[in-house]
Amino acid sequence: MRGIRSFSTRLSLNIVYFTSILFVITLGIVAVSSTRLISEEAETSSRHLLRSSILQIEKTLKSVEATVEACSWDVAEDIYRPDKLFSYTQSVVKESKIIRGFGIAFASDYFEGKKYFCPYSYKDSEGNIHTRNIQGPEYNYFYSDWYLLPSLMKEPVWTEPYHGDAGLGVPIITYCYPLLDEENNVYAVLVADAPVQWMADITKDIKPYPNSEVFLYGISGSYISLGNDSRYDGETLLSVALQSQDAAKAHAVCEVIINNDNGIIKFTDEGQRTKFMVFGSLSNGWKAAISCEYREVLKRAWKMNFNMIIIAIFGLIILFIICYTTIRRLTQPLMEFSKTAMSIAEGNFNTALPKINSDDEVKDLRDSFEHMQTSLNSYIKELQSTTAVKERIQSELNIASSIQMSMLPKNFPDHNLVDIHALLKPAREVGGDLYDFYLDGDLLYFIVGDVSGKGVPAAMFMTVARTSFRFAASMEVPVNEIVSAMNNAACEGNDSNMFVTLFVGKVNLKTGDMEYCNGGHNPVVLVTPDGKPAFMDVKPNLAIGLFPDFPYVAQSMHVESGSRFVLYTDGVTEAERADKQQYGDGRLLAWAEGIQKMDSSEEACESLFSSVKAFVEGNEQNDDITIMIIKIQ
Repeated sequence: MRGIRSFSTRLSLNIVYFTSILFVITLGIVAVSSTRLISEEAETSSRHLLRSSILQIEKTLKSVEATVEACSWDVAEDIYRPDKLFSYTQSVVKESKIIRGFGIAFASDYFEGKKYFCPYSYKDSEGNIHTRNIQGPEYNYFYSDWYLLPSLMKEPVWTEPYHGDAGLGVPIITYCYPLLDEENNVYAVLVADAPVQWMADITKDIKPYPNSEVFLYGISGSYISLGNDSRYDGETLLSVALQSQDAAKAHAVCEVIINNDNGIIKFTDEGQRTKFMVFGSLSNGWKAAISCEYREVLKRAWKMNFNMIIIAIFGLIILFIICYTTIRRLTQPLMEFSKTAMSIAEGNFNTALPKINSDDEVKDLRDSFEHMQTSLNSYIKELQSTTAVKERIQSELNIASSIQMSMLPKNFPDHNLVDIHALLKPAREVGGDLYDFYLDGDLLYFIVGDVSGKGVPAAMFMTVARTSFRFAASMEVPVNEIVSAMNNAACEGNDSNMFVTLFVGKVNLKTGDMEYCNGGHNPVVLVTPDGKPAFMDVKPNLAIGLFPDFPYVAQSMHVESGSRFVLYTDGVTEAERADKQQYGDGRLLAWAEGIQKMDSSEEACESLFSSVKAFVEGNEQNDDITIMIIKIQ
């Protein structure tokens, strides 16, 4: 399987594949062109052969006509010596190679007392000459075609093929020459009988192909097959057509032959063999034709195409072997590069590269591999160094996160007058949000804040803010003074201009009196015992860390037992989904409508955080989230 999938094998197969396509296209074009060319050559050759045969037949016919015409003068001189006419017919048959029978048929009672008088001599199959007088009612030659036609037309004529009954016993054709008296009446007809076989002898060598057929058609359409043995069955073109399985098609072929002097016609015979027939006319009105099968004509083309296919198959095999050998030799360095790359991928960056002596693309590839090795080694060293630094920083961040989270209160008081709980989810390892509370007897001090920025600087600034809150709250001073003290501490040495938004509150758990001061923070949600949430009315003081000695203004209110405070940072309301839609104040208030049904502040904190996470649908947290919920019992 490895060999089949190899690059050299696939490339070699692709080359052979596309070469095969080109060969098939070329072979198709050559096959079509050669078939058309050979067919045209066969048709042209058959025309020439037929024309040559027609000329030979015409020559023979003319010789018979000339012989008979010459005899007409001798017969006219010896017309009053009937007995000499018998020896005269014998001499004509004896001297002619074509004329097998010769006779002189006189008109009725031309000689007194002789109604029938026709001296006739013929040569049998053994070459013996026989002479007799054709006469008597049993053979009334006055009604024979060879006598009637010239008598009526008063000019020489060739008869249609027929079976003679004067002793020849073979199919014959007869040349009839009328003798006219001074009144232009026919008194005798010279008849020269020639067997059809002599035409077969002329045409037997003109068959272009073994199964070709030669035919002769008389004026009336009589049908003669000229093969090795001539045949005349009394058939005509039309009778043969009517006997065909597809008579209509055969009749159409006959009409073309009958209505045209010469030409070519293509047809399919009863055996579904495609053929063509060339035909031409003789001077006496007869027509000769040669029929050939295209299957025989195209044997040479098929043999040539077969040889081309065999040669192409061997050529493609040789091409594949040459391509495979050449490509494999050229791609051998690539295989070694593949092993080297695998070794490098396993971590052996100093693996030796194969040597390349050629100055080509493979050499460039080798140089690229060498450069890659050097770059990888340098990169790995830098990566190891960077990773060590990153791990050290990550370790320090984890420690800082642990320290930061340990500074925030984890143990919430179990007090009969208050239920308080908070959570902080930083967006990074360390964050800038803070929450804290301080319980002094029946007084509860609490804070939620958000440092500008994120990461380590925000965490450090958050630590300063929480420490100053604890210190100021322990002094039991009003909340505005706590915020002022935190502001002054944050402004001191704040070269980075960081600031903190916060909300600070102090509640007397017994009386329900509350003081609070807002420093640029999100308004707190107050949920009354009847479950109606609303944002608290806060004054817009500045965030701490911007201007020292800023006069912060505190506010006061009375808190009913059963009320709940929802304190949060903007990581809650500004939480975003992938489509940039934020959680917002409206969803916060909608969630707060059901807070009074929750048993504890811890449950409420987890519920709000889960609502925010469900809203963002897995989108990455983009800011610290801090939630503190206080319930006044």
